[in-house]
Amino acid sequence: MLDSPPSCADETQILSLKRRIALLEEQNAELRMPTASEKTTKNHTLEGRVIRRLVCLTERVDDMVAEFDRRVALGASDTSEADALESSDPIENRRY
Repeated sequence: MLDSPPSCADETQILSLKRRIALLEEQNAELRMPTASEKTTKNHTLEGRVIRRLVCLTERVDDMVAEFDRRVALGASDTSEADALESSDPIENRRY
């Protein structure tokens, strides 16, 4: 059985499909590239703990992390329980 040579319409359709495939491959590659915001989020989480609350700018971050670690050592299983425990710092409990 002999195959007939492709006609001009078939060649045009094949070229059109090849261009469409190339375009879709480019779009797929663009979608797979991480965005800048994803990179910064990943970097922050890789560097250490991300502070998830509004902090006073006059307090040192080391002190806040140490206080959180102390509360976790007392038995807090998550952030909400750690917030419920009393602070060891009397200055933190004062009212302004």
